[in-house]
Amino acid sequence: MKTTQEKQQAAAKERDAGLNCAQSVLKQFVDPAHEEYATKICAGFGGGMKTGNVCGALTAGIMALGQNLASADPSCNTLADEPARELTRRFLETMGHADCLDIIGYNVNIPEEREVAASKGIMAKQCKLAINTVIEIVDEMIAAKAAK
Repeated sequence: MKTTQEKQQAAAKERDAGLNCAQSVLKQFVDPAHEEYATKICAGFGGGMKTGNVCGALTAGIMALGQNLASADPSCNTLADEPARELTRRFLETMGHADCLDIIGYNVNIPEEREVAASKGIMAKQCKLAINTVIEIVDEMIAAKAAK
C-alpha cells in the first residue's frame, strides 16, 4: 500500500500529465483495476465542475471517503456524512475556500484566465496544495477508521 507521500507524488505526476485535480486524487484511492473508471467518472469535476465551483480535489476526496467508509446499503447512507463534513472543514482550514474560483483567483475554465493563472504559477501552487491536503486528510481518516 502506498504512503501518503507516495500518493501525493503520484497525483502530482498525474496532474502534470494532464489529468485534472479530481482525477489525480481519486486514482490514488481506487484499486488499479478501476483507475480507468475513476478517471472517466471524474472528468467533469476539474476546474470546480467546469464552473469554478467546488474544487475537484475536494470532490474526489469525498468520493474516496465514500468508497472507503460508506456502505452500499441505502439504510447506511449517513455513514459518509460526518467524514464528508470533516474533510470539508479541514480543507477549508488549509485552503480558505472550497470553490476553485476562490482558491485560484481566476476562472480556469476560461482559456485566457487559465493562461494567466498558469503563467503566474498560481495553479501549480494552489492545485498542488489542494491535492496534497485532500490526500493527507483522506488517508488519515481512512487509517483512523481502520484502527477502530
